[in-house]
Amino acid sequence: MSRISSAFTVLVLLVDVWQNGFRWQIAYGVVSAGMYINGSLTLLLLSGALVIFAFLYRSEPSTAKFQLAATPKSTQETPTAEAKAQWQWEAAEQGEERRVHEGSKAANQLRQRLQMAEEKLLEAVRENRAEAEASFLLAESRKQLATLEDGKRSLMEGLQPPDVEVHRFKAELQRWEAQPAQAPEVIFTKLERWSWWRLGRSDTELGWSKSNTWNKLESNPQDEEVESRSQPLGETSLYAEAEAGTLRKLQLEYAELLAGASPMIQDEHRDPRYFSETFGSGWEDRWTSSEWKKSDGTQGTWKLSAGKWYKDEAEDQGIQTAEDSRFFGLSAGFESFSNEGKELIIQYQAKYEKDIECGGGYVKVGPKLSDPKAFGDPTAYNIMFGPDKCGYTKRTHLIFNYKGKNVLKKSDLAYKQEGEGTSHVYRLVLKPDSTCRVEIDGEKIYEGSLKEDWELLAPKEIKDPDDKKPSDWVDDSMMDDPEDKKPADWVEEKRIVDSKAKKPDDWDDEEDGEWEAPMIDNPDYKGEWTVKRISNPAYKGIWEAKKIANPDFVDDDSLYKYQDFGFIGFDLWQVKGNTIFDNVIITDEVAEADKFLQKWKALSEVEKAKKKEEDDAKAEEAKKAADSKDEDDDDDSEEE
Repeated sequence: MSRISSAFTVLVLLVDVWQNGFRWQIAYGVVSAGMYINGSLTLLLLSGALVIFAFLYRSEPSTAKFQLAATPKSTQETPTAEAKAQWQWEAAEQGEERRVHEGSKAANQLRQRLQMAEEKLLEAVRENRAEAEASFLLAESRKQLATLEDGKRSLMEGLQPPDVEVHRFKAELQRWEAQPAQAPEVIFTKLERWSWWRLGRSDTELGWSKSNTWNKLESNPQDEEVESRSQPLGETSLYAEAEAGTLRKLQLEYAELLAGASPMIQDEHRDPRYFSETFGSGWEDRWTSSEWKKSDGTQGTWKLSAGKWYKDEAEDQGIQTAEDSRFFGLSAGFESFSNEGKELIIQYQAKYEKDIECGGGYVKVGPKLSDPKAFGDPTAYNIMFGPDKCGYTKRTHLIFNYKGKNVLKKSDLAYKQEGEGTSHVYRLVLKPDSTCRVEIDGEKIYEGSLKEDWELLAPKEIKDPDDKKPSDWVDDSMMDDPEDKKPADWVEEKRIVDSKAKKPDDWDDEEDGEWEAPMIDNPDYKGEWTVKRISNPAYKGIWEAKKIANPDFVDDDSLYKYQDFGFIGFDLWQVKGNTIFDNVIITDEVAEADKFLQKWKALSEVEKAKKKEEDDAKAEEAKKAADSKDEDDDDDSEEE
């Protein structure tokens, strides 16, 4: 009977342990004492195992119990500060365990994304794109170095990599520059290590916070400062707060790092403008004047001007060609990029203050310049775009460089600069399907294919050089009518001797020479006779050599793509200067280009209104001058 009683007591105690896991030490002591008293070693061992099992899988203390301890009622004994701190920590710890579980899931997702990104980078290396990829990644890595140094994108406020990490990063950059082919893989490994170092660092901080807070509560349960930091521990402690936010912030940070490490991964946080310029303060520091023609004295100069018509003089200022009959060169560099897989937009604004007569107003965009001061006509470029005029030849240029050859469009694009003195905005949109679109003043003037409208590729077919025209081939569609004969009375003499003319009586042959009758038009003249033409019954058509496949033809679906854009510049000859350029942008977002288009529209309305005022005033002056001239003419007539 005693053993049955003892077993019942053990079960009651175990139920209490299951519901109140934090009191398991007391329960264990009571059960152990009871088992020794009853003398049952088997029951003792079984009870001990059950108590340990209850400790390992104890549930979270009930909310009612926690609330009872936190908010004592008149019918409940006020808990001690130590018990209160224990209950608070226990509740918070349960919540933090759930967060750790959620954080582990998020970390696994990060690892999966990491593996996918690594596969893409290594694939790029295997496809022999390592060198181009390295160039891009080195530039992006410098951005990440700046991020490390200024701390603008920290995962947690106040948490920065140590200085030694920054120094190592700089040293690795130098090594990558010496071995660019290895850069993609090395950079990726570096970014991976850096990100997981951050995660490990924050884990260390969290663990320290948890243990430190618990130790303080244990040593001094009534420490108000510790208690205030801990309550409610599930919401505001450093450990709980950091654990709840770190992985979410790491996901955002790491997504940016991966996007910076490979152009194949989209980055929604990047600036879509590769380059933009409104020629505000400090433009001289961003642009370099060319000295290509300085030695022969034909190098022109640039000045800042809004022109004679503007909406806001300071806002509408651009750079202006300052003289006539000069070469003008000006360029600006920017961080190199490739337009692979992107829609590229090149847009700028131009205003001819006076008719240029002969010269250009186009831009050139191309790879990074080694010496901007040498920028000029020999400088290689990717694209040339904009108005050009000389005499009666007027067009909007659009030239693409392909394999070192500058190729002009087969037919000319419309020319919009007619010397009226107002601004025009030029936009080129180059698309990944190797088509392009040209807009002037927001209106489409062309859209088509680079393959069809530029001779960038060799022809698919050529004439067979071994094919010869047959000797009996007749390629004359008409022939002389063999039946047609010239009539016997057909007169072809246009002039004849005047048979009615007679020698004058006073004609002296010795003094006047031998007399000859004069010539007159032949009244019977019918013109030159030609045989009638008839259709040739043997005609076979115009002979052409048969076409064969061109062995030199190589198709290319990436005609649009350039690996390096690093500068934009004006390289111009102008007979008449005073051209103003403004609001330059290179981007892959239409919305960004449209912002400058809206600026142009506002300016254009003002320019057109002021031009109309000036034209009306000139017309009125001309009318007055004409009226005055008419009055003077009337007065002169009356005097006569």
